[in-house]
Amino acid sequence: MNKKAGAIITGVFGVAFLAAAVVVFFLWQNDVKYYEAQLAEYVSALDKAGKSMDGNSGELNEAKQQIAQLEADLQAYKEAIDKVNAERVAAKEESEAKEKAQEEAWNALTDTQRAAITKGIEKSKLTNYLLYNSEEYAELYTYLRDLASKGLVELSKSEYNKYKEVKTRMTELEAEAEAILGASGE
Repeated sequence: MNKKAGAIITGVFGVAFLAAAVVVFFLWQNDVKYYEAQLAEYVSALDKAGKSMDGNSGELNEAKQQIAQLEADLQAYKEAIDKVNAERVAAKEESEAKEKAQEEAWNALTDTQRAAITKGIEKSKLTNYLLYNSEEYAELYTYLRDLASKGLVELSKSEYNKYKEVKTRMTELEAEAEAILGASGE
């Protein structure tokens, strides 16, 4: 169970990392295509400006200004592309570092800690499922939370009997939900 849970969690982290990498790569490709199209447009405009010069000094000065402006715009687009690429690389490295840190933290835990964490995650999933899908469970859960502030030692006999009934019913609902979730593969 412990190796299975570790493998599942590692698999989940792997799938999440792969999905993030695909999304980042897709977004990066879209940005590259956009900026390449802009660069091609400016290069085309530069070529047209260069070809349109016929020796007229007024047109020549205007063409030089256009060329200077286009070159400045081209440089700005190149810088924007470099910035976007740097941000994507930094985000990818940060994501990889975070995933590695999580994996190292998980591997540093004892088998008992990993089993407890895995069981806690499974229990919280089950509890959340029941809280969202069972009004009765939600009411019982709220009742037990209210009693928790009081403490079992301070309960009267009738309150303690009610507590046992509620706890038993919650356990029954949890068993039913586990069977449903187990059958559906969740």
